[in-house]
Amino acid sequence: MKKTVSALVVFAAVVAAWGVLPALADPDLVGNITAFDYGPCYPPGTITVLGKEVTIDSSTVFKGAPCEDLGVGDRVKIGCTDNTCDTAAYVDFGPPISAESSIASITMSFCDCSDPDNWYFTLSNGVTCDYADAEIKDKKNFTGGPTTPPTPEELCNFLCGATLGTTPGTLLVKCEGHYDSGANEIDPATKVELKQ
Repeated sequence: MKKTVSALVVFAAVVAAWGVLPALADPDLVGNITAFDYGPCYPPGTITVLGKEVTIDSSTVFKGAPCEDLGVGDRVKIGCTDNTCDTAAYVDFGPPISAESSIASITMSFCDCSDPDNWYFTLSNGVTCDYADAEIKDKKNFTGGPTTPPTPEELCNFLCGATLGTTPGTLLVKCEGHYDSGANEIDPATKVELKQ
C-alpha cells in the first residue's frame, strides 16, 4: 500500500511539473520546395516540403520575399497552423544563406545607380548578390559616403566609380540573404558587409 501511495505521489508531482513546463514550439517544416502549385499566390493552392503537401489559403503570410518569387528548389520554412501541418500559417524563405568573396565583376553598362534594378554585383565565387533592399555595413568606411551606413544607391556609386572596389578581387564582401535557385543568386540580399 505504501508503494502505491508513493507511486501516486510521484505521479502527481510529475503531472504538476508538466503543468509548468513551457509550451511546445509551434510546428513547422524547413526544407526545399519539391512541388509548387502556383495557385498559392492566388489562394487556395499547395506547396510541398519534406514530402508534405501543405495548403496555402488567403490567411497565409509570405515572409522574406513575395509568393511569386517562390519556386521548386527554394529553401523555405513553413509555419503550420497545427501539428498535422495541413495548412500554412506562413511561408518564409529559409534561414538566410551567405557568400563571402571578393567582387569579381560589376557590369559598368548597368551603372545607372538611380535604378534599383542595377544594384547587384557578382562575387569571385560566382554568386550574384542583389542588394536593392539590403542593409549595408561598412565599418571601415570604404565608401567614404555621407551616410553611415551607406544606402544601396551609395554602394552602387562607390562600386561603379573610380575607387577601391572597381578592380576585380580588391574588395572582400559578404552577401547574406535568401537564395533564388532559379537565378542562382542571393535575391533578395538582406545584408551586405564590406569587410576589407
